[in-house]
Amino acid sequence: LRGRGSSRPGRAERSARRRPPRPGMSETITRTQHAVLLEIEFPRDDHGSAPAQLLWERAPGDAVPYSELRPGARGEVVQHQETFPGAVWLVTRGEGPSFRYTASEDPVQRVRVRLAPDVPAPSPPAARAPSS
Repeated sequence: LRGRGSSRPGRAERSARRRPPRPGMSETITRTQHAVLLEIEFPRDDHGSAPAQLLWERAPGDAVPYSELRPGARGEVVQHQETFPGAVWLVTRGEGPSFRYTASEDPVQRVRVRLAPDVPAPSPPAARAPSS
């Protein structure tokens, strides 16, 4: 039996300590009752590995910047995003066309983002000399 004056921590004190996660362990993600989880893949492609912007469309024409997506390996999830069924998410890179996704009611959804390659904007036509 140990006396009250012991310097060793008791069971409650030992269980209250938290160990740091071990390398390679996955992170636990919890969802609220009606939320769904998007697992976003943004693979590197032949067009480079430039980052893209993830936006939440609050209303048509009103997109709120959410985070930057950095390309990853094929099949790698680069962003976990909690959302709700019907929410619209956009991914854009530069001035190019965007990728649009509407969340469904499935609890976990894997989304692979595909963007067209960045194409430079066409040059404006050269001004013509006035004809006489």
